[in-house]
Amino acid sequence: MAKRRGHGEGSIYQDSRGRWIAEIDVGRDHTGKRQRRKRTARTRREAQQKLSALEAEVASNLDLDGTNVTVNDLLDRVIHHARDKGRQPKTIENYEWAASHLRTAFGAMKARELTALQIESHLQELVKERKLSRSSLVRINGTLKQALDEGLRHDWLTRNVANVARTPASHTTTRQALTPEQARTLITEAVDTRLHAAVVVGITCALRPGEILGLTWTNLNLDEDPPTLSITHSLKHDGTGTYLGDLKTSTSHRTVALSGSAVGALKAHRRCQNADRLAAGPLWDDHDLVLANELGRGWNPHNFRRDFRTLTQRAGLGKLPPYTMRHTAVTLLSNAGVPAERIADLAGHRDTRMVERVYRHRSSTLDVGREEMARVIG
Repeated sequence: MAKRRGHGEGSIYQDSRGRWIAEIDVGRDHTGKRQRRKRTARTRREAQQKLSALEAEVASNLDLDGTNVTVNDLLDRVIHHARDKGRQPKTIENYEWAASHLRTAFGAMKARELTALQIESHLQELVKERKLSRSSLVRINGTLKQALDEGLRHDWLTRNVANVARTPASHTTTRQALTPEQARTLITEAVDTRLHAAVVVGITCALRPGEILGLTWTNLNLDEDPPTLSITHSLKHDGTGTYLGDLKTSTSHRTVALSGSAVGALKAHRRCQNADRLAAGPLWDDHDLVLANELGRGWNPHNFRRDFRTLTQRAGLGKLPPYTMRHTAVTLLSNAGVPAERIADLAGHRDTRMVERVYRHRSSTLDVGREEMARVIG
């Protein structure tokens, strides 16, 4: 009498159609019904290879019910989890953007069949065809890592191949910081425009664009000594419009002392806004925003970006993004000798790593240790 196969044991045989079948017993389900998994092959040798793979999966305690789990399935889980955690709409949008670049290449593929070389090849195609920056590639592969981690968590995968995939070189855009002369030129060009207060505050306080747009009048203490500005919200935009959302990190909450030029620009801006309020009459929609549009509502970040680029081009600086103000503030302070720790506090960073790696720009001539060397070696 033939011995009944036990849990984890397999066999190879041909079916009535002449196909080779690799079959393995994986135990009983919750109802007591015996569960088996099969793989079809064209030859006995191929069937033996597939049986060995099945046996290895059982040995590593892999949940074989995840055999048909696709990359799309895991990406959906990441996005669903982010929504359940109450992530910001912009964060969800970033996940969906990254997932869209992965679904076209790997979405229908079984997750356990994905390889690191396939990932690298796809990232290289995105550089070649889409001209994506390195930060975009890192975001895409990071989303894939999270998705494959879901597979590991459920015992559907034995390894996360995205962890070993190399991110290719890309068309990284060099961040630009203005010189002191260029900063003064930009501020002068902004006088008598709706951007004047935003430019002065952005350059002197190292604020993010969303933090500038999210300022409310209750955040300001212009008549105190010293006058201050508190950053408590960031203006965000989604399909329904603009709204005040949370700041990027917990350390982004901070109070900044204002320079005399910033106070003057903000007071002048308040007078202009009062004129807008009178002109709008009952149409004025008061949200207490410092940088509101003609009707008191939030300044759409896309429009703000467009208007800022127009201003920088008119100032002879080319089309620059609003983040240029933040880069400029950190660079000017660093070049002036302000310690990195103090700059990090001003910018709302937890430590100095971002200041050193991203925001600070070296001056064209490094005058470091010249006098000290002269004393040491003559």
